[in-house]
Amino acid sequence: GGGHVLHTRRSSEQVLHFGGLAGLSAVPRHIGRGRRCSINSPIFTPSRGRHDIALLNLHHTLEGVSHTHIVVVTKTDMDLYITKWTNHIIMVLPESAESQGFGVYRYWIKKFAEQNYRYEQSRKPERPMWPFVAVMEDNCATWTMTKCATDSQKRSEKGVSLFKVLCHMEKTPEVTKYAALYASHWGMNMRHPHCFDRGYTNSLQLINVDLTKGIDFNRDRYMNDGFEFYNLVNFSGLTTCRFNIFQVQLRYLKSGGDNFILPEKVLPLSVYNPADDTIVVTKLITMPDKTETFVLPVPSHYLLECFLFQGAAEILFKTVDPALPILQIDCYFSLGNKVSTVSTLSQNIPKLEPDTKFGGLLLYFSAQRFSPQQLKNLNFVTGAKLCVIARDREQLREEILRLDLEENWRFRFRDEFKTSSKDKPIYFLTGTHV
Repeated sequence: GGGHVLHTRRSSEQVLHFGGLAGLSAVPRHIGRGRRCSINSPIFTPSRGRHDIALLNLHHTLEGVSHTHIVVVTKTDMDLYITKWTNHIIMVLPESAESQGFGVYRYWIKKFAEQNYRYEQSRKPERPMWPFVAVMEDNCATWTMTKCATDSQKRSEKGVSLFKVLCHMEKTPEVTKYAALYASHWGMNMRHPHCFDRGYTNSLQLINVDLTKGIDFNRDRYMNDGFEFYNLVNFSGLTTCRFNIFQVQLRYLKSGGDNFILPEKVLPLSVYNPADDTIVVTKLITMPDKTETFVLPVPSHYLLECFLFQGAAEILFKTVDPALPILQIDCYFSLGNKVSTVSTLSQNIPKLEPDTKFGGLLLYFSAQRFSPQQLKNLNFVTGAKLCVIARDREQLREEILRLDLEENWRFRFRDEFKTSSKDKPIYFLTGTHV
């Protein structure tokens, strides 16, 4: 896993290396007792390649109150951020993060916060500990509060500070019973008329590291890592809340951030169809034993996510009735707008009605969590499609045997694929229910 590095100019150029628990009290965890509302949640902001344009100065929007703001960067970006943001705390990710998806930022933020929470609990067991950390994007520009409309009143808006947003969210009655709290995006309240719901947004989230212990962000993910985490939290039976009364307006930043995940920013021109500039999906994958392969200098997990998004409807689940959902176990991948999906946790699959049928099944790195008995309890239509994704070919074959998939699913030699990546490829096998 590697350690953490915190850098702050406030302490004479001190660089702290955290391989264990020592020094983790740098992030305060006690509950503020001041007369004025204090910000109890330390604020973590992941930022990538934006040292010169990221919106990291929160002094005014927090109305000058004391707060803890930690900017999370990779080692490659470290020096640039330290030079530009001399009064900020910088948390540097382990070197392994350089080759992982954008989800690695939130993965390590949560791991660090959980470790710090446990350390402070053991250090001061008699004091009530605040379990939330705020994770905020680096392009949050302005905040708006909407007064919910009633039969006699019209909807109204006014600008507010981040300080007021956080104070309001933190003062939610019985707030520690919530696993996560979210703010909304500007304009969302027009589509979501309720003041509160269980929806999700990525821009500002307060995560209860005590309740969500054991639920992690996927550090390999380039897309939808936050939504996958939100799904896993809800499938675990925990409660979330989105405050539609608060909206954030995001500023478009032309470089850095997660912009690098866009296909036109990463994939070489050779994967595009020159006629209409669309991605040739079949170039993202190849057959494992093919001698002449089309290799792309792109991370394998990124290629997998691109393929599932671009090619699920046309290749993997082409013959599936669109009205029948594809069941995803222990994961959430966007399969495009032509495929309906249902996601669930293997340890918490809800009891289904006898007539509930699925048009397909997607298993992702299942590794002993999903059992053969659970598979037998699911009802698939004849002709349903299966996609099993594994880290390597050996694990793929082990999963086929462990789940006894050949009993009810038909496989062909040409149904096995791997990503066309230069680094270690990801393998997957497709099949048909009989």
